[in-house]
Amino acid sequence: MTVAQDIERRTLRQCPRCSCGLLPTSPICEYCGAVLSHIAAVGDEVSGIVCAECGEQNDPTALTCHACQKRLRHSCPKCAASVEANAAWCAACGLLRSGFFEACVRQETATLTAAAQRHRRFAVIDNILMVTVVAIFIGLAWWQQLRRDAWEWKAWLAITVWWVVMWALWKSK
Repeated sequence: MTVAQDIERRTLRQCPRCSCGLLPTSPICEYCGAVLSHIAAVGDEVSGIVCAECGEQNDPTALTCHACQKRLRHSCPKCAASVEANAAWCAACGLLRSGFFEACVRQETATLTAAAQRHRRFAVIDNILMVTVVAIFIGLAWWQQLRRDAWEWKAWLAITVWWVVMWALWKSK
């Protein structure tokens, strides 16, 4: 297991109904529709099931929706295929229910890794833009010899100061 997966394992919790991974603040499992009660005496317990077809909340032990009479199913975290609520594995990809949580961890880790790569790429572009704006200001000011009657370098000074402040605020997040 990689370090990123180990970190994700600690931040995700397991759905008591379908064994998929959930963010700690999720009130509803996105894979099976389980409504989780955070005020349960011992951990999380399922207080209801939301039907994917009609959106009606059902009893936690129900296998069919009481409103639309369709079977309550959930989706496989690996291939997103529909899986029976009591199935031991996904019929489409063969993933065992015991592997659902690990598949969620891998998916969440891949999402976070991609987001981090995008952030690094935009940070490099932003730093290049910052250096370019400052270099234009310095070049223009030098070319105009900082004359009081020259408006161009003063405009670039305003743009540069604004850019530096916005850049610093963005970097501080």
